[in-house]
Amino acid sequence: MLLELLALLLLSAVPGPHPAQKASELYENGVSLLDAGEKKEALLVLEKALALDPHLTGARLALAETQEEQGMNVAAERTLWEGLRWHPENLELRKRLYHKLTAAERHMEASDTIWLGVELSEGRDIDVIRLAQASSEGLPETPKRPAQRPLISLPPEDLPEEVPTGTLSRPLGPVGMSYSLFVPDKYNKKKRWALVIGLHDKSVRSEAFLELLKVALGPNPEVLIACPQAPTSQSLTEEGVIQALSDWNRQETDPLVYALMLDLLRRYRVDLERVLLLGVGSGGTHCYGLALAHPEFFQGVAVVYASLPEWAKPQLAGAPSLPFLLMAPGEEADLFASMSQTKTALIDAGAKLEWASTDLPPAGFPVHHGQLILKWWQKLKKKK
Repeated sequence: MLLELLALLLLSAVPGPHPAQKASELYENGVSLLDAGEKKEALLVLEKALALDPHLTGARLALAETQEEQGMNVAAERTLWEGLRWHPENLELRKRLYHKLTAAERHMEASDTIWLGVELSEGRDIDVIRLAQASSEGLPETPKRPAQRPLISLPPEDLPEEVPTGTLSRPLGPVGMSYSLFVPDKYNKKKRWALVIGLHDKSVRSEAFLELLKVALGPNPEVLIACPQAPTSQSLTEEGVIQALSDWNRQETDPLVYALMLDLLRRYRVDLERVLLLGVGSGGTHCYGLALAHPEFFQGVAVVYASLPEWAKPQLAGAPSLPFLLMAPGEEADLFASMSQTKTALIDAGAKLEWASTDLPPAGFPVHHGQLILKWWQKLKKKK
């Protein structure tokens, strides 16, 4: 670093292009050399560019990648660490270093590195959250490296003075990720507000599900309601038409909901002892996995027309920490039997469970179920 500062001072006293301009030109030349396959020459040029301007993240990433290709693993790691010293918030540098440390089986260093990225980015990058959660598996839990980074409700003085209310749409993480949000008109940060997180079925989108929940919870509900939009994928129909499908998947549901909660906590005063997780259909299926993996996040779980998936059964150890409300179709429906098995599995695992069934079709949700869910939720004790 001393040499870099000395270079900047010397160049500033010499007539000619500004050091930052010269560094950018060298970076462009280095990229051209890489494109031409002249990697050894590119290494020298990129190193000179960074000596003039250590803030050139693009040049640093290119240099680290080229060093690694040339078998210069120690130099590549040093290049990335130096970049994080200048820009600790840069997630591309942090992800690249995480993968390098993981490949070298330095899992504790990798986990600490990526969890710091979650903290510095305030949960804005879902890929980083996903990596951080995966990095903690099998490692001892420490304050720096928890199994799941804890959620903290900010004190009123640290929250914005004015926030939008009503029905909103907020971007979340990568392009295309978002969630629908309802904030009561009476909202103020003087009190803590209960939160409903709703996972929609694949037959509806988050904004439509939010409107259904608003109706179900009564006129002008005095709770925050957040409904993330399920990830969208494309498929080809038999007719050769590309269609977009929105549905939940195991890899993205947990980090998406976690990022949503972090986003809310930066703006609104959420009562973390009163967070209800509610899901219908495919959204309900993923409520089981999410709640059983992270029971500390939720006061209760209401699942409508969905049974426990096989992949969530190994997580039943989390069941005793959570009250469940299961709402099943009538006995004639095919789903009734599998939901009955879910009921037995949860009770056997120690869950506190209430059960309700109805002959009304799933399309009627949540109008005919909302008040029952609300009454059940109001009876629950606050999460400790």
